[in-house]
Amino acid sequence: MSTSSAHIDTFAHDHLPPRDQWPDLVFTLPELHYPGHINIVTELLDSWVSQDHGHHPAILSATGTLTYKQLQTQVETLQGRVEKTSQTSSKPPSSDSPFDKPKRKQRQSSGKRGGQKGHPGKGPTLLSPTEVHLITPGPCACGHGELVSLAPYFSY
Repeated sequence: MSTSSAHIDTFAHDHLPPRDQWPDLVFTLPELHYPGHINIVTELLDSWVSQDHGHHPAILSATGTLTYKQLQTQVETLQGRVEKTSQTSSKPPSSDSPFDKPKRKQRQSSGKRGGQKGHPGKGPTLLSPTEVHLITPGPCACGHGELVSLAPYFSY
């Protein structure tokens, strides 16, 4: 297995004594020099199978025994299920995690969306009026004069 885990277990760290009560940890033996991140499946399972210890018991329980090789097969099967999505299998899209949605590919375009400068456009066209009604208001309630220069009202 070559995938790494993003899980960070803080339980042990959260329950440590104050820093001044810690012992000085001096690791002089080369076998005690480990990298910052370790894939536990690789270290505790895959390495045993690759060293021909796959037939040895890995898990003993009241219901049976699982060898390292059997456990490795189960881990690979589960990993394959976790990696399946509606894009890589026959699973429906509703079974995909809402947090792991594939990102849409963005359009490769040289310009902005919509009509560009200088483009004539195809906006709505104004129709000719079907009827012309000349509406003239009556005299004002206060008795003042009539309105001058009335424009016709068009109905479409």
